[in-house]
Amino acid sequence: MFIFRYLDRFKELPPALKTEKFEGLLPFAKLARFNKKELKRYRYVMHLKWDRYAQELAFAEDHPDFVNKIRQETLDAVRKIMQKKKLSPDVIKECLDYSASNG
Repeated sequence: MFIFRYLDRFKELPPALKTEKFEGLLPFAKLARFNKKELKRYRYVMHLKWDRYAQELAFAEDHPDFVNKIRQETLDAVRKIMQKKKLSPDVIKECLDYSASNG
């Protein structure tokens, strides 16, 4: 029980507890120690972040052609930079395929 009571004071978990379950508890432990004023400020900031994310998502959904155009321009710019660095075409293709599948 000691570890849960003072979880917010840990900068890093001990190796035995380095699991996704315990690492996910660290932010909640810090949040649980907020006083009323800190909690109010935290909620305000989080709402701003959530609102901003919702706006960005809505824009991307409403303007898919623009988003795809920007994505393609970015990939073209990266390709040019990689070519200037004299990377092989196979390395460039591998990197761009990776970024396109994860983006």
